[in-house]
Amino acid sequence: MVARKTGPYRNPRRPPQPIDLLDDGERVVDWTIQRPLQRRAEGSVSLAPKPIRKPTKPNMASFNCTTCRTTMLLPDQLVQTGGSFQCTACGTVNAVAAFVAAAQVPMPHMIAAPPKPKPTSDPRRTALLVAITALCILGVIAPWPAVLIGVGLAGWAIAAVAGKAPSVLGLLYTESTRRNALAIGSLCIGLFVATCGLVGVSVEREREADKERAEQSVREAKAEAAAALEEAKAQADTLIDEAASLLAAGDVERARAKLTEARDLDETNEHLRPAIEELKRVSHEQDLASMPGRLEKIKKASESEEWHMARKACKAAAAIDDTYAGLVDLCKPVAAEVEALRRTQAVDQALAVAADKEKCDTPLEIQQAWEALKSIPEDDPNRKKASRAAKKLEKCRKKVERQFDKGLRDVMVMQRTNFATQLENSLLDDGLDVRVTAKGKYSDHLKVKWILMGRPAVRAMTKETGFLQNAEKVGFKLVTFTDGYYESFKFDLAPESEAGGGKGALEGMGLDQPLSL
Repeated sequence: MVARKTGPYRNPRRPPQPIDLLDDGERVVDWTIQRPLQRRAEGSVSLAPKPIRKPTKPNMASFNCTTCRTTMLLPDQLVQTGGSFQCTACGTVNAVAAFVAAAQVPMPHMIAAPPKPKPTSDPRRTALLVAITALCILGVIAPWPAVLIGVGLAGWAIAAVAGKAPSVLGLLYTESTRRNALAIGSLCIGLFVATCGLVGVSVEREREADKERAEQSVREAKAEAAAALEEAKAQADTLIDEAASLLAAGDVERARAKLTEARDLDETNEHLRPAIEELKRVSHEQDLASMPGRLEKIKKASESEEWHMARKACKAAAAIDDTYAGLVDLCKPVAAEVEALRRTQAVDQALAVAADKEKCDTPLEIQQAWEALKSIPEDDPNRKKASRAAKKLEKCRKKVERQFDKGLRDVMVMQRTNFATQLENSLLDDGLDVRVTAKGKYSDHLKVKWILMGRPAVRAMTKETGFLQNAEKVGFKLVTFTDGYYESFKFDLAPESEAGGGKGALEGMGLDQPLSL
């Protein structure tokens, strides 16, 4: 808003200067001097045109044209109500504001900002979006109805463009005057819905085509499997026939190979089981026919004292028919000779282990030799020789036991030494100048030396700390706390004995007791 000052001027050629309404606290300039804005609020400066009243015409007021400065007499009612007038000299239309007292002009900081209107959503837009979305979903689920709906909407929109019917959007936005735009929008919606339906139709056809291809693949696979099964069955029948011919000719081995191949091709073949039974029968007849030759082979092996070969022939003959006449009489002495040979070999094995330095130090070799010696009965001729061999094995066993004892003791000594070293380092880390050593032949005496050692220090180290229990676990028998000069405090411990460590290690192998027969 711009107010202009009216009335007589000293220099009528000088145009009036505008007075701008600024924020409170700023300074404005009128046509003579600078004054603060507060002066206008006090009523000393008027924002409305100031009329010049003449005593001769009380109902008229003088106004100056803002362009040519021509003075005109107008009704003073124009001052109260406001309005406009046209200059008779230059023809300019001048606006006159209603008179308002300066004290009533609100300051800028007193004018409250108009409330912002709350944004409101048009429900018709939401409904339109929901409808379009529903039609698109319909195009996916039921494509053909969606195509028909889309074509119908498009035809309706074309009729609306031609002006023969209102469009869909025109029915929704009845207050709008843009009929053509609404008709084109309706056409676009119809085409979009029809397109969604066509896409759904394409997807459905592709799905049906995929399903048909999958079913066709399954049918082809079944047909191939059936053909392969028929072919395998035919091959199996051929092999079974060949096996029957071979069995008739007495060729059992080749017949067995044919039947094995037929079983691999078609295990459920109805002719396979009878053929296998026939193979077993023919094979057993041949084996029975070969029994005299097998007995002769056993006799020759026994005469040449090849007892292991004779034992193997006896097992093969017994697998055919263990009740065959003469088989038991031939194989019984063979078994006795094989057992006697085994006992002799057991004694020789024990003597070989005792004579070999490396085997004598191996617990597994000693165990195997001892197990063989234990099976020799007392009435056996090799019993005395076995007893001497057992004594030699006992020497080996004691040697291994001593080695285990020494190894276990060395491990325990190392643990006790590490225990003392770790304890000393821990006390040094705490700022205590303490010396901890493991003394004795087997480092089983723990000595803790500190110049300030006394009863309070000993009690602090042994009470509720588990110190003595841990020392006992690693094998310490004595713990001494001393100041190196006058006082010493000794604790006797009872650790587990380390003397039988080797015996405990050999217990699992059955060598913890002396070996003797």
